[in-house]
Amino acid sequence: MLGDQLWLFALAASLAILSKETALVLLPVAWLYVWQKNRQSARNRRAWLLTWVALGAPLVPLAAWALYYHQLTGYWTGNREYLSYNLYSTLLPARVFWSLLRRVYELFLGGFNWLLTASVPAGFWWGRKHTKLDPAQVAEGPPWRSLLFLTAGLMAIYLILLSVVGGAILPRYLLPVLPVFYLVAVGIVMRLPRFPARLICAATVAGFVWAWFINPPCPFPFEDNLAYADFVRLHGEAAQYLEAQPGQPRILTAWPATDELAQPALGYVRRPLRIVPVEGFAPQDFAGVPPESFDLLYLYSRKWDPPGNWVARFPVWLRVQGRYFDYRPQLASEDLAGRYHLKLLAEYTRRGQWVRIYSHAGEPPTRP
Repeated sequence: MLGDQLWLFALAASLAILSKETALVLLPVAWLYVWQKNRQSARNRRAWLLTWVALGAPLVPLAAWALYYHQLTGYWTGNREYLSYNLYSTLLPARVFWSLLRRVYELFLGGFNWLLTASVPAGFWWGRKHTKLDPAQVAEGPPWRSLLFLTAGLMAIYLILLSVVGGAILPRYLLPVLPVFYLVAVGIVMRLPRFPARLICAATVAGFVWAWFINPPCPFPFEDNLAYADFVRLHGEAAQYLEAQPGQPRILTAWPATDELAQPALGYVRRPLRIVPVEGFAPQDFAGVPPESFDLLYLYSRKWDPPGNWVARFPVWLRVQGRYFDYRPQLASEDLAGRYHLKLLAEYTRRGQWVRIYSHAGEPPTRP
């Protein structure tokens, strides 16, 4: 199937790599597939050369981008901090193992994908039964053996790659492989009788869309669903309040709020505000921050942490998260206010997220 449309594959693979460079892992799987498929077939030299030129063509846009990036920045794959975070700090066997578990969850279980994953064995079983009853219909279907080879190879090598490299464990890094998973999983589920197959697919779609709006009962990055829209609106309101403050107060906060308040191009403020950055809002991040170093404290919920957080019930998992994934519980607002003798100036809330602005001045609190 791949060998008959090599140039279409070259175009699609090039676009995938330009969309997300980690889609490069598709190429070794395709190379192995074509090699094992054609190793026993007689091919002339010209056809063999054209085949491998097409298979290697997606490397061209990646090389062009790497040269442009190096020319612009002086680095091939990011600066030292980027490499340290995404490569050097991740090469620990235990971390690779836990990363792989999290990636497997994101691909096969998260976002209601578990509905498809759980239905695939039933589709296989029904397909085998159907094959015995009516082989002619199965022969007219898609080339399942080739498709499964490519899909399994791509998903395996992609999950392993993202378990070895990459500091943040985010579902968006799986974007190049998610369409392949859905294509094959739905294809297998559709081998079931019409009604249950359509019901499973409809339930998966409904769950997928529902997950855009409903936050899970455990911590997760806001960018995983539309909670990030609430995050942006909330920070926009807080930025307008801070911009309206008289004088040029020094604002103590953590990324990404540091960029939001200091870079007008992001759209939160019209002029750069004075920022005093801290690494985060964990207790150790404030160890070397004296009270006289800032005028205002801009504190916000950095991750979703619901009251019924079931992850907090498993201390072992929390230790793993802290050791290998830099998970640090946020210091309570009341503790910070007591440590620095702060007064609440303003508070904003939206769908479980919050922003609190404190000051040394002791002005009466307001509720914008």
